[in-house]
Amino acid sequence: MNRYHIEHRITSVAELYDPFEFRGFTLKPWNIDWRSGTCGGAWSAIKKIEAESVNEAFSRFRRELFSVVDRIAFVSQCYTVAGHDPFLVLKTNDNELRQLYFRYAEEKSVTPLGFLKPEIAALKALEAYKEKGDVFRYLCEFTNATTHYTRLTMLFSALEAMAGERVEPKGRTKKTDKDYIKKVIFKDTDLFEKVFGYGNGVRNRLLHGGKVDLGSDEHKDNNYIEEIYAEILRYFRETHGVVLNTDVVHPQRTPLGNHSSWRGWIEPIQASDELDLLSINESFKNTHDGGVSDSTSDFNKRFISLDKAPEGY
Repeated sequence: MNRYHIEHRITSVAELYDPFEFRGFTLKPWNIDWRSGTCGGAWSAIKKIEAESVNEAFSRFRRELFSVVDRIAFVSQCYTVAGHDPFLVLKTNDNELRQLYFRYAEEKSVTPLGFLKPEIAALKALEAYKEKGDVFRYLCEFTNATTHYTRLTMLFSALEAMAGERVEPKGRTKKTDKDYIKKVIFKDTDLFEKVFGYGNGVRNRLLHGGKVDLGSDEHKDNNYIEEIYAEILRYFRETHGVVLNTDVVHPQRTPLGNHSSWRGWIEPIQASDELDLLSINESFKNTHDGGVSDSTSDFNKRFISLDKAPEGY
């Protein structure tokens, strides 16, 4: 059994001043200046995990962390996320060189997209589309949302608005026309079953309050947002002549939640180097933004990048 020290940043509007313990995590301010208050709009979450491998340790850490983050968001009544934040994983046994896995991440500004003649033509083509439900309100909310679960929920609502309702043969009950989604919008039985399958479909579990871990083995091979959105674009293109640019990288751009990132295995050059996440993340940022002031803040003078994971990690 191996032992791991894992540290992860949490981005939050809630200001934390005093460190505390919860569910085995040490939660503390990401950065603090006692003259002006907390800095960085973030917390640090630290936990020690025992596991057979680094993958098992980190998977368990993130699963437990996200459960804590959900509760912090509710109690603080503030925007709180951790999915794209920096982290480090350090094996604390049989690791004399103190090699570790590190992900750098920092907020960056959004790159806009042009609204040119093709977009104007697509907007005008939409005028011929007869709406069965409030499709574009839900697609707008999908674009404006910044979290994966919120975006997915809005996509489900958009799909059902596109399909409309039908009256069941017996009685007066109205239900979403799922056959229309399956045969006309998706044209993909496998995707339909994963999303709308009776009982265990992602849409059913998510909207009926069930547990949905999109990072689990069950869902790891599916990017539902990407797949569903591609089918929606194809539907409007083939069925209604609305042509959108499908070569756009990272569509649904928003001013929030954009990150520049890097990840890899690293080894400290100096045995005395303090391996805290804030310092390492700042060194990487300073080095690659050209703001290096001395050797202690130069990532390349502090660390060696490794080509692969250390053996037995």
